[in-house]
Amino acid sequence: MTWRVARRPKTALLEVIDPTEWNAFTVEQQNAYQSVGLFDTEQEADRFATGQVDAAKALTPKPPKR
Repeated sequence: MTWRVARRPKTALLEVIDPTEWNAFTVEQQNAYQSVGLFDTEQEADRFATGQVDAAKALTPKPPKR
């Protein structure tokens, strides 16, 4: 079983998708997602997705204090 971290086009939202759910998607639904990574366990996929979100937060410029 391979857990998938993917996002839909035009969004920054990452989704961790269960392999059984992925297999239930139609080809059109699967093609709507952009694969970011494949992982052997759900925990690895969650850690990766969380790390990506945390990394994005660190890059967000903060407005200067007045």
